[in-house]
Amino acid sequence: MRKHGLVAAAVAAVTAVTALSLTACGSTKSPAPGASATTLTVVRWKGEGTNVADMPALNAAFTKAHPEITLDFKYVDNPNYDVYNNPRLAAGTAADVIMLDRGKMNEWASQGFLADLSDQPWVKRMLPDLAPFNQYQGKTYQFNAENIPIGLYVNPDLLQKAGVTSVPKTWPEFLTALAALKAKGIGGFIVPNKGGWIGIQLGLLLAAQHVDPGWPAAYDAGSATFDPSWSPVVDKIKQLFSSGAVDPQLSLGLDPNVDGIPQFEAGKWAFMIQGAWALDSVSKASSFKVTLNAFPGGDAGSNPKAFNFVGVGWGVNAKAKNKTAALEYVDFMTQAANATAFLKAESAFTTLSDVPSPTLDASAPIAAAMAAGDIVPSYSEELNAPDAEKGISQGIENVFVNPTAPASDSISMMNAQVKPTKLG
Repeated sequence: MRKHGLVAAAVAAVTAVTALSLTACGSTKSPAPGASATTLTVVRWKGEGTNVADMPALNAAFTKAHPEITLDFKYVDNPNYDVYNNPRLAAGTAADVIMLDRGKMNEWASQGFLADLSDQPWVKRMLPDLAPFNQYQGKTYQFNAENIPIGLYVNPDLLQKAGVTSVPKTWPEFLTALAALKAKGIGGFIVPNKGGWIGIQLGLLLAAQHVDPGWPAAYDAGSATFDPSWSPVVDKIKQLFSSGAVDPQLSLGLDPNVDGIPQFEAGKWAFMIQGAWALDSVSKASSFKVTLNAFPGGDAGSNPKAFNFVGVGWGVNAKAKNKTAALEYVDFMTQAANATAFLKAESAFTTLSDVPSPTLDASAPIAAAMAAGDIVPSYSEELNAPDAEKGISQGIENVFVNPTAPASDSISMMNAQVKPTKLG
């Protein structure tokens, strides 16, 4: 679980997958004469806006392959997702199929809201390194559809205008590039942290560089804390603020999707943190050649690193009204052509042993980092703590709110908020 060797090998070994159509195994089914269609309810936070993920085409392919199933596909934006689902899960009225990530899977599986999927045929096809991210207490509760990098989006045209000849590879080079951009009156690094999401991504990118890979397991076991392991993370965020490279108050008022992505696409900033899922839409909307790179968070002489977010998954409601159809839907998403369509739309790496990772020119730098072993799993996901992302986010946001406060204040918040779940 701690290393993605198999994934890196898969990325290095395969080339782009082309000419794959959306298909289902077997022939298209027809409802029996006089039979009524089954209505399958699905809830997700992807499929619209900047996170389309090819879901409209995938759903159309599913309903074509399964005319006996009527699909009721509900979109709920990520900030409101838990608020929408929690009361429905508690009341037994939630959707049959639920989009998940590891944090949501851990939380809802621990409460008995998700069906055990351990007997499904696709479970054996999951890459062994990633399989634990789909499990709670040894049982599988989701099909994880993507292993998706988060890194640094770069506008090379602005770097050239500032006299920066290459993408920074270390933290000192990054700060030097930001100073050169500022001297030319060019926007450097936009950190839109309204809602706290970008802040934690920045923290996790720095943690990938400075926190020992064994730390999550040690924290779960109670033999390590955020102090002192995360001190370099907080110190470097504070350095961004004290150097004048980033305005923390401005950042707190900027939304990642409303402000961050559109301003980057418009050519107003040289650097932005974002997930690979936005790469296709950002590239199409930008007049410059966008690249996605590992983050230059390390000391001189180190390689830049990124982290992989073991991204969205599909789970089944333990009280699904149409469990058979729900299992069909999840299985459909694991089939090679459909999994590939989703991966290509998300610029993601594969999670299945028999489905290769697509490649794109814009993501070539981060794919190279993956092949070189310079990407680690998200530490917030590796922790066996349903509240890990929320707790780390609160600690990082405190740095933005109180940039001159001691780093120990934020680290103490993380220690107090993140509570590992004892497995067994």
